[in-house]
Amino acid sequence: MRRLRLTCLVVGAVTLASCGSSARSSDDAESLEHAMRVAEDGRITSEADLERLIDGLEHPSERIQRQAVRAIGRLERPGLHFLIQPLMRAPSPDVRAEAVTAFAQAALGIARPQAGTQQPVDVATFSEALLGRLDVEEHPDVVGVMCEALGHLPYRSAAQVSEVEAAIVETAAAPPEVGAASVVLGAAKGLESLLRLQAPLSEPSERTVTLLRSWVGNPVRDDGRDPARLDGFMADAAPRIRRLAFAALGVSRRLDRQSLEAALADEDPQVRRLAVVGLGSPDVDDVDDVDELLDRAGHDADAIVRVAAVRVQGSRGGPDACAALLRATDDESTHVALEAIDRLSACGREATPRLIALVTALPGADQPDGVWQRPAHAVAALARVAPDAAREHLEAFVSHPAWGVRAYSARAAAALGDRTTLEGLARDPDANVRQAGLRGLIDVAGHEADELYLEALGSDDYQVVRLAALALDGTERTDVVPALLSALDRLTAQRRDTSRDPRVAIIDRLAQLGSAEHADRLRPYVRDFDLQVAGRVASILRNWTGAVEQPAPTPLAAPAVPDPAELSDLANARARLTMARGGTFEFRLLVDEAPVTVARFARLARDGYYDGLTFHRVVPNFVIQGGSPGANEFMGDGPFLRDELGMRPHVRGAVGISTRGRDTGDAQFFIDLIDNPRLDHNYTVLGQVVSGMAVVDAVLEGDIIERVEILR
Repeated sequence: MRRLRLTCLVVGAVTLASCGSSARSSDDAESLEHAMRVAEDGRITSEADLERLIDGLEHPSERIQRQAVRAIGRLERPGLHFLIQPLMRAPSPDVRAEAVTAFAQAALGIARPQAGTQQPVDVATFSEALLGRLDVEEHPDVVGVMCEALGHLPYRSAAQVSEVEAAIVETAAAPPEVGAASVVLGAAKGLESLLRLQAPLSEPSERTVTLLRSWVGNPVRDDGRDPARLDGFMADAAPRIRRLAFAALGVSRRLDRQSLEAALADEDPQVRRLAVVGLGSPDVDDVDDVDELLDRAGHDADAIVRVAAVRVQGSRGGPDACAALLRATDDESTHVALEAIDRLSACGREATPRLIALVTALPGADQPDGVWQRPAHAVAALARVAPDAAREHLEAFVSHPAWGVRAYSARAAAALGDRTTLEGLARDPDANVRQAGLRGLIDVAGHEADELYLEALGSDDYQVVRLAALALDGTERTDVVPALLSALDRLTAQRRDTSRDPRVAIIDRLAQLGSAEHADRLRPYVRDFDLQVAGRVASILRNWTGAVEQPAPTPLAAPAVPDPAELSDLANARARLTMARGGTFEFRLLVDEAPVTVARFARLARDGYYDGLTFHRVVPNFVIQGGSPGANEFMGDGPFLRDELGMRPHVRGAVGISTRGRDTGDAQFFIDLIDNPRLDHNYTVLGQVVSGMAVVDAVLEGDIIERVEILR
């Protein structure tokens, strides 16, 4: 039966409903959906798992077909393209759109081959199939998705890129009257990703450049569709098209004065931000009043534009830039002020009085709620321009009760070359401060501080252990290998997926410093629970002994996949985050698109996991990231979450899952502060902010999440 059904799927003239005994009653729909989620979450380890997804492809329910084809695409196995391709001809446009996205997602595996899998197809198989469908597809939403999908395939030649570029432009140049926005938006997304990803291979044609410039000025009229159904990521199609078009011109180095003027005057702050970034490009040579335009941007009503202006001014330097930076340190937006403070060192001693004024404003221990970020950034900048003045104030920062202040004192101490202070901070009770102290010691003392690096291997904080292992690169000490092995044993005994990064760092250092005499000690790790660890150890043993060692990992058990009742309970649910400094924001949970991720997040939230944690990473005009028990990139919840990638874009307010490689989510989440198309199809989107975005914009590094509630 399996061979018959697969044959039916491959033959384009045969409809799915006629393949074998594929018809399903609604009675078994829930059990099939659950079985498919289990198979997908396990990343298909048997033919039975694949059979469940094929069952879904053949099911009469459009919803189940979409789930099945999406799951196959998420595997990123190019060899399974033949399972997806027939659904690009399904009667339902929603199924066709999902299949197109899944088809392109599967193609990404060409550039990321997985261990133990073969790559029997190349990118031409995918581009030719999509181009063929583009010629006959009539539904505007599906046409738009096809243009986007064509844009992010992993091409290998300039000829392939040029062919696809021409097809997208031809499609966008004459969109249908109804649904024009979805066609042009898809084309803009496709061109932006194509020109960004393939810049080393090809330059855009003049026709493409002309089209992009026309979109910057006047992209497309509203197509009259229901904004509620569009759910926020299509409702603002026109400004998104302008953003994507301008970004595409920027990466192609084809910005001109007319496009810059149109973008600088745009009503959308994200377009104006991109225009300011464009002013800093060395490729813009026909604009002779950059300083005047930057000054205007520095007074823009929106902080994201002012942040961009500060960054460009800081990179340009000169008296006008220094005056603008000094003024920006008083900006009502702390993010703008911090960007300016970080760049003041380029102004030399002219910035010293202002930096001293900021440093002396450090809130004391009796002001636990005081905002410390401006003084903390200032002391690090002061250390670079006026070392003696910084030394006078450093102790107040080193001894401050807020760990964030002490972490910035380590940056100042590193700039001052103050090894004694760094050694003290490298033993701080807070792991993030220890990490900052160790990083400073690497620069200031090098291997003279090896004793501290060895001591740090005993930490329970993964970022500290990882940094210590990296710091021991090239050491001449003879007692390092036993310490590395001990740390490896200790972290492995915790049996946590999230220990991968420090353990890999330790193993890499063992490869450098160990020898065949340590082979027996390391050999058990070829059966480690982590495939990357087992594979690296097998390679090391082969290099040490010449014997072929096959990795045989025994993965950890994954958490239970949510059952239908749990997912039903989360339908139309929201997460409400209350911040300790005041304010709340809410985001809708996208349970249909990322069910396992949403369920994991909701379980942790209901258990109080996130209450009291922080937003430890704040990058203005990019993202804020939080949800780590250690307030850093490497401490999170395990086992790893599987990626649930799909059509949902990383627009402003999208909530994504942080990873360090495919399928390494540890329940840390981030919120997009701007549209971030480069994150699309790479990071799971589990939600979309629906209220309180101003609160999100105001989050500062170290801000505490008071509580997270799941609301029906």
